[in-house]
Amino acid sequence: YIRYKKRGSGVFALFVSLLVIATVVCVALDGVSTEDTFSEQTPAIRGVSKDSGIYAVTVIVDSQKWDDIRLVLEACEGYGITAVCFMDIAWITANKSHAAEICEKHIPALLVSTDFSDAPRSDVMTYMAVMNDKFMSLTGNYPKYVRYDGTDAGCLSSVLSAYGQFYISAETILSETAVQIRAGGITEIYPSGKETVYAFAKTVATAVVNSLAPVPLSEMLYPQGSEVNANGYQQK
Repeated sequence: YIRYKKRGSGVFALFVSLLVIATVVCVALDGVSTEDTFSEQTPAIRGVSKDSGIYAVTVIVDSQKWDDIRLVLEACEGYGITAVCFMDIAWITANKSHAAEICEKHIPALLVSTDFSDAPRSDVMTYMAVMNDKFMSLTGNYPKYVRYDGTDAGCLSSVLSAYGQFYISAETILSETAVQIRAGGITEIYPSGKETVYAFAKTVATAVVNSLAPVPLSEMLYPQGSEVNANGYQQK
């Protein structure tokens, strides 16, 4: 019932191409006032006030060159940023030493691209249980955050909620044409060359000047166990 999406598929290639063009995509999540409904439509992500003066950083770790990934992570470390790094099982298995480096200074998280369309909930639960076990055995960490970049997540959101995990999907990301950091936003980086590092470092420096402070992704989320609706979306 579960269709596995190959990392080299046309859809994924298009996804990567868009990310390379954008370099960094940033989520801008408006406040938690009653006028704001975006946070209710966004899986797992809490609306954070633009006046909060905080932001979080995530990094997609996939088929890029390790030197590019390392440079981005070093830039994060230089600015006191603890990034959430999304990695899939295949990458971790093939790059155990690099994955270990990431786990030492950043937060390892799971990247999933499987097509869950029409998959029974029991199958999705079994699949994620296996992925979580593999992730644990390879990294020694439970994947608190799961980034979905597939075509159809099916019931994944509610399954992850049942497992105490946070669902991060493309629905939570607003594409930008330039590197940006916004107050109350989540910046996602796809290391695609030295240009990414330079642009990111420059933007972080600007954020410092504007008195914006990086925080762990956990500070941008509701506590696990918060009420969820039928789609697994967290409620205010």
